[in-house]
Amino acid sequence: MLDILQIDSKSFSYSLQKQKELGILFYGITEGRRKKKLWIRKLLELALFAVGAGAVLVTLLINVNGMDPAYVGRTFALAIMTSVACTAIAYFFNIILGKVGSFALLVLLVLQLGCAGGTYPLDLSPSIYRTMKPFFPFSFAVDGFRMTIATGQDITGIMIVLAGFAAVFIALSIIVTTVKVKSKNEKEYGLSRLL
Repeated sequence: MLDILQIDSKSFSYSLQKQKELGILFYGITEGRRKKKLWIRKLLELALFAVGAGAVLVTLLINVNGMDPAYVGRTFALAIMTSVACTAIAYFFNIILGKVGSFALLVLLVLQLGCAGGTYPLDLSPSIYRTMKPFFPFSFAVDGFRMTIATGQDITGIMIVLAGFAAVFIALSIIVTTVKVKSKNEKEYGLSRLL
């Protein structure tokens, strides 16, 4: 019985070490027979977190702050898509840069706030902000929220752009993680083990 507990604690610490090295979402790529199921489960957990965050945000704004959007359904959809896109970007930066990625995200957040025109009119901002505006998801999100909350305009184009941001950064995360796993396996087992 004691041996079983020791094995479990060793495999648990090994598991934690692997999660830190490879990123928790893609931990399942290299381990065991269930690698595909683990990867899909971790991806779904991240997606559920993002969807839940967007839905909770709008629910609280409506029920606590008294927000009365022109189109409630579109506001929920936009909040969820914005959350998914921003979560994908955050995950990519954390995979590729580690703790430095968190700092890079903070800098990116400050730049996005200026470019979105949500806190200060973009026409009165320096021209660099107007140039960078199309490259940040917050710009599209702020425009979309203005449309769903106040004007009731169609947000299909904005939703497509935000979905594009999410798809690109999820794909980049998969590519970076796959390369990390392959290079780690080559170092540990040699190239013949991969083939």
